[in-house]
Amino acid sequence: AMLRDTLADRRVLLVVDDVADTEQLEPLLPGTSSCAVIAISRGVLATLPGAYHLRVGPMADAEAAELLRSIIGGRRFDEQAGAAHKLSQLCRGYPIIVRDVSAFLLVHEEIPLQWVVDAMMKEGGSIAKLTGTETQFSRTIRRCHSALSPRTQAALHKIASAGRTCFTADTVDRLTAGNSDLVIKDLLVAGLADSTYVTGDEPVYQLNEWLLAYLRTPKPAHADSEA
Repeated sequence: AMLRDTLADRRVLLVVDDVADTEQLEPLLPGTSSCAVIAISRGVLATLPGAYHLRVGPMADAEAAELLRSIIGGRRFDEQAGAAHKLSQLCRGYPIIVRDVSAFLLVHEEIPLQWVVDAMMKEGGSIAKLTGTETQFSRTIRRCHSALSPRTQAALHKIASAGRTCFTADTVDRLTAGNSDLVIKDLLVAGLADSTYVTGDEPVYQLNEWLLAYLRTPKPAHADSEA
């Protein structure tokens, strides 16, 4: 109420990042048409009335490289250009991963970029073991996973254990005793899976590769206790 009163007679563009769901966003929405809101979310805010939805894909390699360069510094980037470009490619176009890698590099200025490239490739593109702590991206994935229903979490672990990246509704039905509609809806709304193509009459879905890496990484028993 205080925010709406403050914005009532102003023209303001409000940018809200990392929105978990519509319920979290609604109290921040201005009550006047003179203001606008850009809400950024991993999932789809499907129940938000009057919203225009724009899906933003991963950055191009050149964009990821430019973001990395802007954070770690042009001189360091240019002096190790080959490794720097490979490192930006390993981030798979995710700005949050570029920032995690950059944060590690800023703390460890003595480490060659090629060493980080080799270490990430050894770990399947993950930086988690390099830092020894939970990265911002891992924290985001964990929060998205924790928000899923127990049914969908169980289905995800079965899909990951089966070594699958792509799956169909029939696959989920066989793994979860007929809960495919609810599981697939949960994953799509959370932004953790995409509909990629159709084979025959059946859509094929693909899990986020970093979600799969998270699911396949051993974690302490309390790892999903935080929201």
